[in-house]
This record gives sequence, structure tokens and C-alpha cells, in this order.
Amino acid sequence: MRCTINPARIFAKKRNGLLPLLGFALLSFIGGSASGAVTRDATVSSDQSTSAISTTPFSTTSGNELLLAFISTDYLSGSNTTVTGVTGGGLTWVLVRRTNLQSGTSEIWRAFATSPSNNVTVTATISQSLGCSLTVMSFAGVDTTGASLYYRG
Repeated sequence: MRCTINPARIFAKKRNGLLPLLGFALLSFIGGSASGAVTRDATVSSDQSTSAISTTPFSTTSGNELLLAFISTDYLSGSNTTVTGVTGGGLTWVLVRRTNLQSGTSEIWRAFATSPSNNVTVTATISQSLGCSLTVMSFAGVDTTGASLYYRG
């Protein structure tokens, strides 16, 4: 089956939230999966009014998992809000995609865990102290050989 992805539709309207971004992120990994079966392992979410939002502790069950952090924020004043960094689990977190054409931001960050993680938290640092949401999901069965996941437009 052939799928057509329209990036303009995916990223055009922030009000649609992060779900379309999740679909785009997963499509980028499913195609190259060695086993062909991508499974969701852990999911944690947090909503806070802060400049550093953190998840509750969570664990993953296998190695070679993709962790995706979905972050959305409000906006108060001045320069538009951005996520200045993501940390946690001793992993290297990399920005995948940011869309902040309207007030606030919606961002995806990713990391690869080569071994199972136990009782880790993930923290996103925000450029302003305001209302924000953080969801971290881990996926097994993805192709971890790719150096990056990003939008090519």
C-alpha cells in the first residue's frame, strides 16, 4: 500500500496538537524496522506550570528502544516559547521537529536507549515558566541504525 504524506497538512495547524507529529515520527522508523513490528512500551505524561517539566519515573522492558518526548507549551510574552533542552535516562536527546509559528510551541525530541531503562525521569527545560505538557513514549522494534529523524521538506 502506498501512503502519501503531506507535510504542509501535518505541521500547518498547531491546534491539532502532537498526534499528527507522532504519526510522522513513527512512519520514519517503521519502514526500516528489522522485525516489521513496532510496539509501544512505556508512556508517561505530565502537565505543569513551570520552566522545567518532568515525567514521573518509568521503566522500559527492552534495549534498542526509541524514546519520543512530545512537548507543548503556552505563551506569555516576548520571544516565542521554545524547549531549550531535554535530559533524562543518561540518554542523548535530539530535537526532531519544532513548530511554533503561533504562540507557544509543539516539539518532538528523541533518544535511543541501547539497554532497558529502570526508574528514569525525563525533563524538558522551557524558555519561560508557563503551562506546558510533556508526554514520553518508548517504542521497541524500530530501526535504530538511522542517525536522525527529521522532517525533509
